[in-house]
Amino acid sequence: MARLATALVLAAAILAVWSSAAAGGQAARSHLGTWKPPPSTGATYTIRVREGDEGPFLGQVASKGNTSCLTLQEFFWNADREGAFDGYPTFRGSTPPSFGTNGACSSDSERVNGVFWSPADDRLRVCPGQGSTDQPALDTQSPVDQSPTCTDFRRTTSTGGGGGNSSVSSKYIYRFRRDSRRCPKFGPRTYSVRLGYVAEDPAARFKIWMRTKKTQPWREPELYEGRVPFESDGGYRVATVPWAKKGPVRMRVRVYTEGGSTYGRKAYWKPCVSG
Repeated sequence: MARLATALVLAAAILAVWSSAAAGGQAARSHLGTWKPPPSTGATYTIRVREGDEGPFLGQVASKGNTSCLTLQEFFWNADREGAFDGYPTFRGSTPPSFGTNGACSSDSERVNGVFWSPADDRLRVCPGQGSTDQPALDTQSPVDQSPTCTDFRRTTSTGGGGGNSSVSSKYIYRFRRDSRRCPKFGPRTYSVRLGYVAEDPAARFKIWMRTKKTQPWREPELYEGRVPFESDGGYRVATVPWAKKGPVRMRVRVYTEGGSTYGRKAYWKPCVSG
C-alpha cells in the first residue's frame, strides 16, 4: 500500500507546461493536418487544419512560403460539417477564390463559398465558388489532382508511424536537462525536455517514459495532451518530470503530430553525486 501511495504521489507531481488539449495523429485520409497547394499553383504556403471551438473545420496559415501578404495564424478556411461522401465528412464554408500567390491573398470582400472533402490519402479537395453568392458543388467524380473546378491540396508530411528521422525528431524534442547533478537530501530531482513547434506538421500530443536500468520496463508516468504554441508564443513548451529513484536515469520521449507521424528521442543521465 505504501508503494502504491508513493507511485500515486509521484504521478500527481509530474508537471507539463502545455496548452489546450488536442487530438492525436490523424489517418492518411482525413481533413486534419497541414496542407500545401499543388505545384501548379506556384505557391508554397502551408495551411494547418484543426477542429476548434469556433467550428469543426478551421484552416490557419502555418507558413507564408513565397506568399508574403499572408499572416501567420490568420484564418484561410472556415467551414461547418455538411454531410459525408464515400465514408468521409464534407464541409461547407468560406475560402479564397483561388490558391496561387495572388488568389490566396484575397480580401474579405473577395472571399467565396467553398466545399471541402478528402478524395484520397493525403489529399484535401477544395472547391471554391465562382462569386460571392455562388454555392459550389463538390466534385466527387474527378480523379485526384484532375478536377477542373477544385484544387487538391497535399499533406505536407508522411502519415506513417515509426520513430521518425533523427534530424526531424530533434526539431520536436530537444534540450534535455536535469536541475542539478547533486543528489537531494529529500525529494526528487527534476528532469526536463523542450518540445518544439514545427509549422509544417505540429505536435498534437506527447508521452514520456522513465527508467533507471536498461533491463527494466519503461514506466509511463502520465500521458499529456496539448498543442505546442505558435512561433509568436515562443515556439516551444517544457515538460518536467520529478524522479526520486537513485542510480542512472533514462528518459524516452515521443511526439505524435497532427499529420499522423511520430518522432522519438532518448536521454541518459549518470547517477547524481552525493554531498
